[in-house]
Amino acid sequence: MDETGSTKLNIVWIASGAVVVVVIIWFFFFHSSNSNLQTLVVHRGDFTAQVNVTGTITAAQDVDLGFAQNGRIASTAVKVGDKVKAGDVIATLENNDLQAAVAGKQAALASAEAQLQSLKDGTRPEQLAVLQSSVDAAQTTLTQANSAALNAIQDAYTTADDAVHNKADQFFNNPRTATPTVVFYSSNTQAVTSIQSERVSLETMLVAWKAELASLSASDDLNTAMVEAQVNIAAVNKFLLDANTALGSAVPNQSASATVISGYVTTVAAARAAMDTTRTALTSANTAQKNAAAALATAQSNLTLGESGSTQTSIDAQAAAVNAARADLANTQALLAKTVIMAPFDGTITRMNSKVGEVVSPTTDDISIISDGAFQIDAYISEINIVSVNVGDMATVTLDALGPSVPFQAQVVSIDPGATEQGGVPTYKTVLQIAGDDTRIRSGMTANVSIVVRHDQGALVVPQSAVFIKNAAQVVQVKKDDSVVDVPVTITQADSLGQVEVTSGLGDGDIVVLDPDVTK
Repeated sequence: MDETGSTKLNIVWIASGAVVVVVIIWFFFFHSSNSNLQTLVVHRGDFTAQVNVTGTITAAQDVDLGFAQNGRIASTAVKVGDKVKAGDVIATLENNDLQAAVAGKQAALASAEAQLQSLKDGTRPEQLAVLQSSVDAAQTTLTQANSAALNAIQDAYTTADDAVHNKADQFFNNPRTATPTVVFYSSNTQAVTSIQSERVSLETMLVAWKAELASLSASDDLNTAMVEAQVNIAAVNKFLLDANTALGSAVPNQSASATVISGYVTTVAAARAAMDTTRTALTSANTAQKNAAAALATAQSNLTLGESGSTQTSIDAQAAAVNAARADLANTQALLAKTVIMAPFDGTITRMNSKVGEVVSPTTDDISIISDGAFQIDAYISEINIVSVNVGDMATVTLDALGPSVPFQAQVVSIDPGATEQGGVPTYKTVLQIAGDDTRIRSGMTANVSIVVRHDQGALVVPQSAVFIKNAAQVVQVKKDDSVVDVPVTITQADSLGQVEVTSGLGDGDIVVLDPDVTK
């Protein structure tokens, strides 16, 4: 780490286990035509990839505190190092005038609420009779609207059934089967395919719709039936529109003359007009039914309110007065709260420069607090290495203050998506959460972090220099008996030590040539 404390980053591939990435390098020298070969025998073992980084310990929460208004400090309740709980008072300004104002506002609110209750207790019998009459009228209107809505739904079915069975079926063969076909020829084959498919779906829909209407009454909840009717009407309209499109491209022939096709077009137009009228009627009935239901709910609410108090006008006026008194109290309480600093979370006071009698302003922040127990590490990882690190990766941490013999566990919890330049080099802020709670950890300490980015068991590792490209393939030379053969391999990306893991092509005990003759 340089004098500015910039982070050193590198990836180190660490052999671990009883024999760490058990790669036993043996050097063999044997005579070939004019040279001796340098080789190694590869064996399987555990293989761990880590990113090493230096970071700084920070508190999970760290905040500077100050008063929200001008004033003179009346009291302080803590000193540096004190533990506080969320909501504990830390310091206050002189605020006797505001405390008195709050008491007055509380009394005013209590008086307004008492008057409101008095009005509610005095509603006249004649007013209750009027409110009951409104409820009865609204109930009658809703009953009528429900009947009208049921009629509109039934009419919608009748119109839809007529449009399909009586009008559209004129130009279909086998219309009520699973394989209906049009009796005319159209150059718009896509439209023809669509209406033939839609005719099958509409038959199923009409049968189910008719069965549902048979058991529906005006006393039922008609909302679901109304929605279903609107959906069904839309499906029939879509079918008629597609039929019109197909007929628009119809070509007269022996099966359907121009006159016949013209008649079909007229029939479809009449069906569409009828469906539009039905849809309008259905929408109107639905709106009327909802309005009637809302009017009944309002009337019932007014009756309930009338039964519990005085006239509605008087109650509303006094309720507004109560709301105004409540808002006035809340405003004064907010002004009082600005004269008190309270701990926003459980923590420790790290700075306390406020003194009794000192005049302060909202720009003054002489108090600091950090959260207890939860520490994290802020580290900056280079763009080369950040691609190997993911949220959730585990890490081992040591602190300069405690030495390498005191490790801690940590986990990556966030990685900034944007780069931060440090010394002209793009880096990415990475935050790790330290597991557990150790009182020896202090904010600002230097942390040495080893993030485990990959761990493979049974890995085979060779120097990258032993791998070369031949015929567009990655190859190593393997010594077999007294000869050397080229073996294609698949490898991982090289680490900073120039080693690669071979994921296919080599086996345990193979003898790899370290200085391959790539001219072979």
